[in-house]
Amino acid sequence: MIGMFKSLPSVMLLVGEDLPAYLMTIGVLDYLKRKEYFRPIVVMVRDLPRAKVNLPALQEYAFLEKHALRDIVMPFCNVHRQEFNVKATGAVTPEQMALRYRSLGCNVLRANNINSSEFHSIVHGLDRLKAVISLRCTQILRESLLRLLNEKSAKVLNIHTSLLPEYRGVLTCGRRIYDIRRGVTGNDDSVGLTLHLIETAEIDAGNILNIGAVPYQGASVFGTLLGLVPTGVSMLTHQLDALSRGGLLVGVQQDLKQAHYYTYPTEVELKEMQDIGVVLATPDDLSRAVLGAFGNVTDGAGSSLLNHMQEGIRNHYFCAGQAVPEMADLSSEFVGVSGSRRHPCKKDRDPKTLIPPVMPGAARAEAAI
Repeated sequence: MIGMFKSLPSVMLLVGEDLPAYLMTIGVLDYLKRKEYFRPIVVMVRDLPRAKVNLPALQEYAFLEKHALRDIVMPFCNVHRQEFNVKATGAVTPEQMALRYRSLGCNVLRANNINSSEFHSIVHGLDRLKAVISLRCTQILRESLLRLLNEKSAKVLNIHTSLLPEYRGVLTCGRRIYDIRRGVTGNDDSVGLTLHLIETAEIDAGNILNIGAVPYQGASVFGTLLGLVPTGVSMLTHQLDALSRGGLLVGVQQDLKQAHYYTYPTEVELKEMQDIGVVLATPDDLSRAVLGAFGNVTDGAGSSLLNHMQEGIRNHYFCAGQAVPEMADLSSEFVGVSGSRRHPCKKDRDPKTLIPPVMPGAARAEAAI
């Protein structure tokens, strides 16, 4: 069976470290497993440190959106891999992803730098590469990599987490929510995703293939992105269907007159967003999404995951010198899950014991590039 899938044309998924990207990846892989027309190559791309993410609000957002998944959830689930049966709960970690989709011939790799010569060598050695899809990959594809992919006749796509061309750049879902809340979008209260081609290294500038828009429901930025995961999966699988039938994936050119690029918000801008009711993320966003995706377990594993996750969140805030946020009791929302709300007592407040540990056996992926 595996040999049969390895003879199929392949698609490469460049996956960012955040939870929405990871959940979209699982949705796409489940679809490909049913369709059996492409062999996926999943590349977990390292999120490079950014000097501009230096404000406490942005650091908190990065923790809840990305780092908690990498440093708290995944190590725990690797250690307790027997309780988190991948057939029942899905792939909680890259290691479990490789196992769950092994019959599809799926390779799961980790890349520190997708523009390195080592990664170029990997791409160069791939036969019948039909497409490369960036799922919130934060590393920019440089011209040398794009030339190599063009030589291989591989289409390059990106799923952007806001509406183009008006909202290019970073944290643009938050910018869109801010505009909706301050009433400058007229009767259009939609948030959404844009699937576009990447043809140059210019950020978010390629031809648009599809826009998926839904009404804003009043959630946080992180909660909104999590709610858009099914939309993203549908958009991506629609284009993969077209590609499997020989579609050209040309798209529509963006209107440059409407284009606006946003960088990270300043402290003043974050204050303005907060004053008007924009919330970047909450711990409950993370807990609900993780349990909703992976909490269908037995023998108390869901309860253990919730307890570990909430304790790790408390430890993070305490070690950062920030007030520990109140977290909801989610036991009534998820069958078989009951959460502990114990705060660290004084005797536990040694920073060495409060930092979430890196669990043994938590290898990052099948290979590092």
